[in-house]
Amino acid sequence: MSEPGRRIVIAFKLEGSSRDDGLVRFADFAAFIEGTLATLRAIERAETNQRHAKIEYRITQLEVSSAALAIEAVDTPQLRDTEHVVATRFAQGLAAVRDGLGEMAAFEPPVRDALARMLAPLRRGVRSITTNFGETEIAIVGRTDGLLTLVEFKEETAAVGSFSGSVDALNVHGDHFFYLYPAAGPTRIKCVFDAAMLGKVRDAVKRYTTVTGLIEYAEPSPFPQRIIVEDLESHPDPDTLPSMKSLWGKYPNLTRGLDAVAFIEQMRNA
Repeated sequence: MSEPGRRIVIAFKLEGSSRDDGLVRFADFAAFIEGTLATLRAIERAETNQRHAKIEYRITQLEVSSAALAIEAVDTPQLRDTEHVVATRFAQGLAAVRDGLGEMAAFEPPVRDALARMLAPLRRGVRSITTNFGETEIAIVGRTDGLLTLVEFKEETAAVGSFSGSVDALNVHGDHFFYLYPAAGPTRIKCVFDAAMLGKVRDAVKRYTTVTGLIEYAEPSPFPQRIIVEDLESHPDPDTLPSMKSLWGKYPNLTRGLDAVAFIEQMRNA
C-alpha cells in the first residue's frame, strides 16, 4: 500500500444521512476526528512497543460541503519507517471491518477500541466513510446489522494449546515478542515470550514453527489474538524432507508378507 521514502497522505470523505441532505453533523465529525487520531496513535504504540506515540499529523485539505479531510505526518526523518508501518496497519484495520473477515483479532485491544470510536458516527448520522491511501480506497457503509461487532469484541477467553505459522518481526526492546504469520486466519498473531527463550526464538525466525502456550481469543473471532509462549518447535525445511518417490521400496518387509488391505485392517484392529 505504501512505499518507504514517499510521503503518506491519508484522505477521508464522510457522507451524511439523507435527512441532513448528505451533510455531516458537527458532533459526528468531531467524534470521527478524535477517533482517527486515537487509532493512529494506538497503532504506533502497538507497533513500536513504546508508551507514547511520537508521530505528529497535520491537515493538508479540509472541505466543509462534502466533509472531506486529508492529513499527513509531519516529516521527521527518524520516524519515516514507522509512519509507513502505521499507515499500512491503519488500512488493514479498516479493510478488516469492511470485509467482515474477523481479522481484527490481529490488533491490540487499544487499537480495536480506537477504531470503534472512529467509526461510531456510522451508527448515528453518517452514512459512509471513505478512506484513500494513494490509489487504495476503502469505503465503509453504515448498516443496522452490527457493522462494528468485529471491532467491539465482547468477551475474551484463553486456553492452553498450539498454533503454527512463520515467525517474523522479532522485538527485544521492552517486552519480548514476535509475530506469527499463519497460513490461514488472521494476518498475524503477537507472541510474547520470556527473555530466556531468546536463542530458541532467533533460530525460529523465517521458519514455519508451532508455538505452544496460553492462547488468548477475543470473541467472536475463532483465531488467536495473542499467545503467551511456553515453548516452540521449528519444522524442518520442506526441501530437506524425503519425497514420496524416495520412499518407494525403502521398507520392503514392512507388511511382513500381508497384502496392503490385510495390513491396514490389522493396524486398525490394534
